[in-house]
This record gives sequence, structure tokens and C-alpha cells, in this order.
Amino acid sequence: MESTDRAGVTAGAAPYVLLVEDETAIRAAFTRLLTREGFRVVEAGSAEEALERVASERHAPALLVTDVVMPGMGGKALVLALRARFPDLRIVMMSGFSEDLTLRAELDSRNLIFLQKPFGTQVLMSAVRDVLAAP
Repeated sequence: MESTDRAGVTAGAAPYVLLVEDETAIRAAFTRLLTREGFRVVEAGSAEEALERVASERHAPALLVTDVVMPGMGGKALVLALRARFPDLRIVMMSGFSEDLTLRAELDSRNLIFLQKPFGTQVLMSAVRDVLAAP
């Protein structure tokens, strides 16, 4: 029988990262980076698609990496929906809009890192490692 740790990582399986980004080129670049770093990436171009993808997966995601501003349901609503189901979900939120920095105060910031766009791949990987390593 498989065991799963608190971060949603199944023993013997690559960590599952749910990547939600409406810009195709950015999503593709992040997917390549995360895959190269050993993660299994489940991509979604919208929050609604992300919820559908999670419903079809056997395990909880180890990490959610999501844009804040997207057409339809935004990143904040997605975080709230997923946290209702997975209270210990680890999250990296990203936005190019400085006013989105206030989301940190609105959301439970436990296991959550916020990145201001634009940022480099090293910044993303550092945030991913930091949030996954958090107690």
C-alpha cells in the first residue's frame, strides 16, 4: 500500500504539482522546468480546469502553483476551493499586479509563498523548494 506524507507526496511517486496559468507560453516554460526538476506536472489553463484535473487524480497535489489573475475564477477562489478539500496544500501564487500582494493578508498564509512577476526560474524553484520543505 502506498503512503502519503503531509505535503501530498506519495512514497515512490514523483511529487505532483498542479500548475495553473492562463498564458500558454508561461505554462509551458514552467512545466518544462518543474519536469526537469523531477516533478510530475498536471497543467491547467484556468481555475475551473484545475478543479476538474484534481477531481480526476488519485492523490492530492503536493503543491499548487497558480497565477492570481485569470479569466473566470481567479487564483484566490481556486486556493480557497482547494484548501477546503486539502487544508495542508502548499501553494506558490504569482501575479504581475502589485495590488495582489494584499492577498497574503486575506488568505491563510501558512504554506503559501507569493511571487511578483516577472521572476526568473531560479526564484520559482527556490519558492517551490521552500514551500515544500516548510514544516
